[in-house]
Amino acid sequence: MSFRAAVRVFLNACPGPPMAIVGLRFAAFQAVGGIRDLCPEDSSTGQSHPRNEPYLRSVIGIAERINCRPAYLSKAGARFGYSFSRALRWIRFLHGIALLEEGARMETVCDRLGFSDLAGWSRFTTRLVGRSAGQLPVLPLEHWVRKAIDDVYFGLPATGAPHPSNSKRVV
Repeated sequence: MSFRAAVRVFLNACPGPPMAIVGLRFAAFQAVGGIRDLCPEDSSTGQSHPRNEPYLRSVIGIAERINCRPAYLSKAGARFGYSFSRALRWIRFLHGIALLEEGARMETVCDRLGFSDLAGWSRFTTRLVGRSAGQLPVLPLEHWVRKAIDDVYFGLPATGAPHPSNSKRVV
């Protein structure tokens, strides 16, 4: 399955609102060198992606691109029951998995996704899925997309531990 087809499953699970979906689509389909489906020349997203543009990974960066306020994206996601920034983190992770599936080295993944070093990528994966980059099992992209949907939209963390945003404080 292509990256575009796999990530569309994640995007289609997003409950809204439309502007947040546009932002997630922009993040998911941005040009990432080394992922066949995300060539800068590809115009199927309706967005232009200059080759030398930095990787967009923050709510602020996405909000600037789609011409809205970052607070709107965060609050709108929360109103619909998910964290917009967590969805962006999963998209970044999925880009990394797609690069690894294409045969990229870990150093290449770090460089293309805006990490300063391998330790940054490893800390990122540990916080997101509970395993360091070197401990990640070799699973197809579709598996990780399902984990992302469960974590972001249903609050079921990839590690099996309670999701911090779903923890209820008992007084």
